[in-house]
Amino acid sequence: MISLQAMAARFTVGCSKLCEWQQMLRSLRVLGIAIGTVLIGPIIFAAMAALVPTTEDEGQASEALQLLRKFDDAFPQGIPRYSIDPDYYFRQCGYDGNTVLGDISSVKQEGGWDPYQGYYDLNSWFRGDFRREVEEARSNQLNTNLSGFELRFLNRCIANSAFSKVCGFRVRKVLEAGELYSNYSLPSSSPRPDESGQIKTICAFLDGIAARKGQKLSTQQIDAE
Repeated sequence: MISLQAMAARFTVGCSKLCEWQQMLRSLRVLGIAIGTVLIGPIIFAAMAALVPTTEDEGQASEALQLLRKFDDAFPQGIPRYSIDPDYYFRQCGYDGNTVLGDISSVKQEGGWDPYQGYYDLNSWFRGDFRREVEEARSNQLNTNLSGFELRFLNRCIANSAFSKVCGFRVRKVLEAGELYSNYSLPSSSPRPDESGQIKTICAFLDGIAARKGQKLSTQQIDAE
């Protein structure tokens, strides 16, 4: 017969294993709650915060712009080749860059000023104007096609949760519907931006450089809209 001591020992061992299982289950429960809090918590917070309405149109437009910029930061796009054309204004003005501005390899690397720097400064400023126009069109697309709640929710979802890709996909589909996914171009159906003022400004700059060097001025007509 099994002695009382043996039975007590077996009971103790069984109780010990049961306690270990209970502790393990308790730990798994705590881990599950922690993981759920990390993953779902930001979504719940985003949804609750999005319930607070934006009363003014300007406030909603601001939400759309913030959402667009967060989307572009979270999902950066490569610069398409067609958007990089340093000779664009040379062709529009009827000049050869190396002739009117000199060999780019001889440009000063440090300090001072040179004609190439002036040309590329003007080019950059005007391209910046176009990029702002594209940003405005893309922001309006989001503001028009997303509700105030969606704007606020997606804004917080992209910035603060593990589901940012899912929320980013929603933003992308809205932009693609208006041919505005790219932040470097406008839809093919949009009127072509009037660049006549920009082209005339750069052409006048190149005329001045050519005149100072005693070169023949371009007689090319500017295709102004």
